Amino acid sequence: LALTMFSGIFIFVLDAVADSIKRLGHEKLFNLAIETNIESLGLLVGFSWERSFAHGVTVVASTTSHPNITKFALGIGVLLLLVRPWRQYILTKVMILEEMRKSQMSTNINP
Repeated sequence: LALTMFSGIFIFVLDAVADSIKRLGHEKLFNLAIETNIESLGLLVGFSWERSFAHGVTVVASTTSHPNITKFALGIGVLLLLVRPWRQYILTKVMILEEMRKSQMSTNINP
C-alpha cells in the first residue's frame, strides 16, 4: 500500500513536470523519459498488487479441503466481477487513445 501511495504521488509530480515542460516548449526532449518513468511505476504497482492478491488467494485456499478448486473458483469469481468494468472503462479508453495516436501520427506524416 505504501508503494502504491508513493508511486501515485510520484506519478502526479511527474505529470505536473511534464505539463510544465510542455508549456516551455521542450516537450519532445523530456516527454519520452517522463512517460517511461510513469509506465514503469504503473508496472511496478501492478506487479506488487498481483503478488499480494496471489498470496491472499493461496492463504484463503489453504484453509479449505480442496485448495486447487478454491483457487480456480476465486479466479473465476474475479474474472466475472472485473471483465465488464475493464471492457467499459479501460479497454474503451485504450482504444480511444490508440485512435488519437494514429490520427496524430498521420497528421504529422502528412502536414
